Amino acid sequence: MELEIRITHNSLIDEAIAKKPYAISLGHEGCLGRLPDLDDLVEAGKRTKIKLVLPKILNHSMTYVENYIRAAAAKLGTLEVTVNDFGTMLRLYDIKGIKLIAGRLLIKAFEEHPLGHLVSERYPEEWRQNILQSCIFSEDKISLLKQYNVVGIEMNIFENTAKALQQWNLNEKIAVHGFFNQAILAVFRYCPHARLNEKLPPDCRCTCERYIPLEYVNNQRDSNLTNSNSCSNLTGILDGNVLMREVKSDHFVKIDRQVALYPEISRGERIK
Repeated sequence: MELEIRITHNSLIDEAIAKKPYAISLGHEGCLGRLPDLDDLVEAGKRTKIKLVLPKILNHSMTYVENYIRAAAAKLGTLEVTVNDFGTMLRLYDIKGIKLIAGRLLIKAFEEHPLGHLVSERYPEEWRQNILQSCIFSEDKISLLKQYNVVGIEMNIFENTAKALQQWNLNEKIAVHGFFNQAILAVFRYCPHARLNEKLPPDCRCTCERYIPLEYVNNQRDSNLTNSNSCSNLTGILDGNVLMREVKSDHFVKIDRQVALYPEISRGERIK
């Protein structure tokens, strides 16, 4: 099984490469401002295999992203790109040298959500595994992804998803890049890091070098990010505008690549 290291900040490129993984991934599921400078991306790509992670791309940024990807692919020859919306997938799929990976914002599952049990409890026991497992388990969806040059998918390996992976032999149909140590709970439309530091992109990049506990953000503001009754107990770690939770999964199933966040989420590590 290949190992990919997903770094949380571009300053960690040298540290990640020193660990000699199969690949490192740069970028971010929530913020376009976290893309590395093109020269830095190309330089890293000369030393190791690179995957570039994109958030959902708005229309006004699409041309910039397309030009960036075309330039990177032209300089590196080949480049894996994780996309998290279908519009970006459609825009990039025919660029020469690009291999698309469907990101976790496309490959969702109720069991990953902190309130997923509220959904599953509404259905009979025999239905729950199908409801909780990842939404990728559909021949039609896999066929659709492959039509658009998607060669792999990213997904969290939790209990119900792991069972379905074993039953489906999904990695025989499409490459599976699995996360065992953390899950995305939410992506905010604005960035708590930038808000706390009163900065705007691209000047807010430096504020993303550390994780921030959600409770810390809530204590600094009059408005609470989790003030609804249903989410009042929601906790997690913010990496930019992405809320994550550390998950220790022991469901090691047959997949093509393990993706590990670096550094791992920990309340005693890299927290401002």
